[in-house]
Amino acid sequence: MYKKALGSKRIERACARWKEKFCSGCMEQDPDLKKVYAEEDSFRTDDHVVILEKMIEKQQQKICEQQTEIENLRKKLNI
Repeated sequence: MYKKALGSKRIERACARWKEKFCSGCMEQDPDLKKVYAEEDSFRTDDHVVILEKMIEKQQQKICEQQTEIENLRKKLNI
């Protein structure tokens, strides 16, 4: 159920609240389900890490391009 809800922010937040209640012991618990949720959390964390690494790489490329552009402008201006 939790994985299917990832498309909609509202549904995702509702599922996150349900999951939080479930994991805190407020609801009936199945030990295997806790293991599934732990695995899902690690997958989501891994996905976020990959996304952040890609963003960092893009930003570094932009910085390098800007530095190259600045160096070229300095050469043109003989600074």
